[in-house]
Amino acid sequence: MRGRRVAPRSDALTVPDTLLRPPTVRALCVCRIVYYGTHIISHTEVPAMVMVRTNITLPQELLAQIDAVAGPRHRSSYVASIIEKQVRRDLQKKVFEETAGAMIGKPGWMNPDEALAFAKELRASWDHPE
Repeated sequence: MRGRRVAPRSDALTVPDTLLRPPTVRALCVCRIVYYGTHIISHTEVPAMVMVRTNITLPQELLAQIDAVAGPRHRSSYVASIIEKQVRRDLQKKVFEETAGAMIGKPGWMNPDEALAFAKELRASWDHPE
């Protein structure tokens, strides 16, 4: 059995290398997050996050609501998933604000009146069932 010693003693246990590697998980598809029609995260293996203990203070009523939804034994995973969604949302907002107006004056950019005319022209070309 291949592996590494986990203690410097001669009678130390040998642990397989596969148990010492960080676990990997499949990334979730975020198809609803699309830039120019392409995925920003593809279906690839990514290393699992390392968990760290932290302490937060919450109002008692909020904690009771979290327990009612997630259960008292699943608080951490519930709170982590909510925070992860909010961080992703905040980062997307930041990118949006930093790049807002980047296409103004570039080829392919349309002002609001041109965009409306284009949309009306496109809609007029659709077949309308009677």
